[in-house]
Amino acid sequence: MARRKLENNSEYIIEPIDEWRNKCLLNDRSLFSDESLWKKENFDELIKNYVENPVTDSDKGFYEKLEIQLQNCSPETIKLTAECIWLLYILVEQHTISVETKIKRIKQIWELSGEEFPESQRFLNEKYLVGLLAPGLAFKTMIWKELSYLITTFSEWKALNFNEREKLLSDKECWNFCEFATSRENGDSCAFRHMLLYMVFPKYFEAIASKNFKTIIYLTFRDFANNDEFLENNELCTLDKTVHEIRKQFEKEHGDNFSFFKSPWKNYWKPDEVPQIKYWIENIKQKWHTEEENERGIGEVAWSPTKASDGSKRYEEIKEAKPGDIVFHFVNDKGLVGVSKVKEECKEVPGNDFERATGTPWEGRESFYAAELDQFQSLDPILLKEQIFENPKTSAALRKFLDVNNSKKTFFNKRMNIQQGSYFTEAPRALIIALNMRYKELNGIDLPYLEGLNPAVDTRDRFSKLVQDINFNYEGGKERLRKIIDVIKEKKSVVFYGPPGTGKTFIASKIAEYLTKGKRKNWDIIQFHQSYSYEEFMEGFRPTLNKEQESLNFQLKSGRFKTFCEEARKAEDEKPFVFIIDEFNRGNVTKIFGELMYLLEYRQESESIVLPYSGKRFWIPPNVYIIGTMNTADRSLAIMDFALRRRFAFLRFDPEYQILRTFLKNQDKEELAEKLIKMLAEVNRKITDKDFHIGISYFTKKDLNENHAKRIWEFEIETYLEELFHEDTEKIKELRWKSLSNNV
Repeated sequence: MARRKLENNSEYIIEPIDEWRNKCLLNDRSLFSDESLWKKENFDELIKNYVENPVTDSDKGFYEKLEIQLQNCSPETIKLTAECIWLLYILVEQHTISVETKIKRIKQIWELSGEEFPESQRFLNEKYLVGLLAPGLAFKTMIWKELSYLITTFSEWKALNFNEREKLLSDKECWNFCEFATSRENGDSCAFRHMLLYMVFPKYFEAIASKNFKTIIYLTFRDFANNDEFLENNELCTLDKTVHEIRKQFEKEHGDNFSFFKSPWKNYWKPDEVPQIKYWIENIKQKWHTEEENERGIGEVAWSPTKASDGSKRYEEIKEAKPGDIVFHFVNDKGLVGVSKVKEECKEVPGNDFERATGTPWEGRESFYAAELDQFQSLDPILLKEQIFENPKTSAALRKFLDVNNSKKTFFNKRMNIQQGSYFTEAPRALIIALNMRYKELNGIDLPYLEGLNPAVDTRDRFSKLVQDINFNYEGGKERLRKIIDVIKEKKSVVFYGPPGTGKTFIASKIAEYLTKGKRKNWDIIQFHQSYSYEEFMEGFRPTLNKEQESLNFQLKSGRFKTFCEEARKAEDEKPFVFIIDEFNRGNVTKIFGELMYLLEYRQESESIVLPYSGKRFWIPPNVYIIGTMNTADRSLAIMDFALRRRFAFLRFDPEYQILRTFLKNQDKEELAEKLIKMLAEVNRKITDKDFHIGISYFTKKDLNENHAKRIWEFEIETYLEELFHEDTEKIKELRWKSLSNNV
């Protein structure tokens, strides 16, 4: 079963779910015992005694009723019910149902069979039951319905033979499995349907137990979807498939670490999150404005009375508009006519001082809210009201938006009419995207000022992630990292140097991800070696096989760096491009760079030079950053050409034990960390030349344990020490794992 990188805490959920999948879903065994519990006849017994035998006594709770319903069931079926309750609860986070409650209920049901629950069962403890997602309050109040859906679904599942089940559990059948799970009774309304799909196919389905949340995600990022089939058929599996397609689009840009629940993406769709830039709709009733203001007023000031005629505060939303926010101006008898930006925060103005109200139905009010606007852009053509509300696809998207966004005011209602009392309302990304997609469909261009809707990671969030990724989250680590990044930005050409195993290449690649905002196409990495040439790096003639003439021809081709620079020049707003050269000092750097030595210092088109092969002018664009990495144990920095050294800033990386301590501490391996740090410190104390010190990267391995660390030391570090101290056998003996690990 393929998996993507899952959400927080999922590492402890994977193991029990995988075991349940194999033992119970595919086969008919038990999760908690050696019996065969997950059999069709047991589920059929539950259908008879639970699904078809409801207890209507309103004074009794769910588990009191369940005990009554299980009275005539076999011990096997009762124990199966306990395992079904475990399955219902495994993904539910502990703030919805506490771990203690989960354990209590599972044991309570199991012991109705007359047998004690097996205390040795490891999957019934806090580590595995803290949960992952919040299914909502309805899950608790309608738990009877969730269990009914689970029982009827698995009863029909167990009617399939082993080969049919195995086939449906393969990745290529995931959407057929989706149809199977959804077509069962209540499959369109139960949270467990969503949980089941995620448990069985986590690569294809989200860790979300709500149709509404999935719909919000779809509407919010609809511009990343391949089609609008969900708007047409309203089928749940179509929704899941579309959300999966949107995820794949984001993963191309941001890798496996992408999550709808991380910033900045969550800021666009989660109801409790606040985006950096808000979008608003000003719903203008034209008759409320003077003729003069109709000509000049739109896009200058958003204004309203502080109270409605009935004394209510229905216009309070305008106070939330902040400088930089975007306002779309909708004239209610025309449509969308223009867009502007908020210039200043909203102010309260006395009625006597506010001339704009003169001649309008709001004239004479005690006070007004006024938010100054600027940078107004009129739409040409405008987006007519009929083009929005009478278009089947757009109106379907707007109705779905209302279905999942019923807690906030909007400027329209489900009848696709203008909503009264909605002068100034917030417009989430889902709503703006619906309007923009319609406008683009009609006119071939985007609406103005949509930059704030691009899901780009906030700089602070990205820096925090970088700190965590390279384990610099120790005292002084952030300051050191900021200094490194500042040097890269200022000098543009740097070299990370130091002894092997100090994380130079890894840190360089992570900084490249940070500078390019996760866009993999904007950074590249190559490795120099003794035979690497100018022709591979810049340009030159290379042999090409002519199959028709059965001969070898030579064609002029661009090298990796030249091609990279040409792509960087095409970038908008001089977005950073990072070129990493690993093993920088293993090649003949002066020969490889050639005339680029001059261009490293003068990065502008006016200082371009003519390349010797193509005869074309070339320069290194200012948005290209070069990071070289080199091991000082291989070749000394001192032997590098002085002219080359002058054009690079050199940043030294020595073994940083705090990185190892932080890395292993995050895996609850503090004792092992301290032992390894002491051993490394002792070895490096014996190595007098710091260029040959041993770095910490040998041990920054996921799931490292002492046996693994011992093998690394014996088969990687000891061989290095044997070469380093080949004339001092006693010192080698002192520094072997067997000796050193017992003395630190």
